[in-house]
Amino acid sequence: MLRIYNGEEISHTANDLRIVVRQCIKQWQPILAQKQCQVTIDLNVSMPVLCQAEDTQALLSGMFELTVGRLSERGELSIIGCRSVGAVELEIADSGATLPCDSRLDRLVFPPRAVMRDRQLTVLQALALSFGGRIWATPCPQGGMAWTLRLPGRVANKRAA
Repeated sequence: MLRIYNGEEISHTANDLRIVVRQCIKQWQPILAQKQCQVTIDLNVSMPVLCQAEDTQALLSGMFELTVGRLSERGELSIIGCRSVGAVELEIADSGATLPCDSRLDRLVFPPRAVMRDRQLTVLQALALSFGGRIWATPCPQGGMAWTLRLPGRVANKRAA
C-alpha cells in the first residue's frame, strides 16, 4: 500500500529514541523483573534522530543486551537522555562489574573517553558510525559501566508559508 503524507502529518517524534527505549524496556522487562533490578529513566525531552526507528532499534537492543546481561540480582540500570545542537545522547549505566578499559584517549571518540576493547561493543560502534554516530563505554566512579550512544539529532522544521 502506498500512502503519501503531507508535511504537517509527519510527527516530529517519528524517529524519537524514547519510543525505541520503551520498546527495549518492554522486551527486557521479564529479565529485569526476574533479577529484581531497579530501573531509573530520565528521558524528559524528545530525542528525534536522523536514523530510522528500525536502525536505532538494533543499536539500542545491543546496548540493552550489554547492560542487562551484566546486571546481578537487585542490580541497577539507569537510562538518561539529552539533546544538544545537532546531536542526541543516550547513556545506559549498569551496576555490573567495572570492565578494564584502555585509559588512553582515543581521538576517534567524541568526547574523548576510555574505550573498552570488546567484540560486541566493536560491532555496535561500527553500526553507530554507519549512521554518523558514536558509541563508547566509560567506567562509572561508583562501579559499573556507562554505555553512551551519540547520534545526529533531527531538527523539527516548521513548514514555510
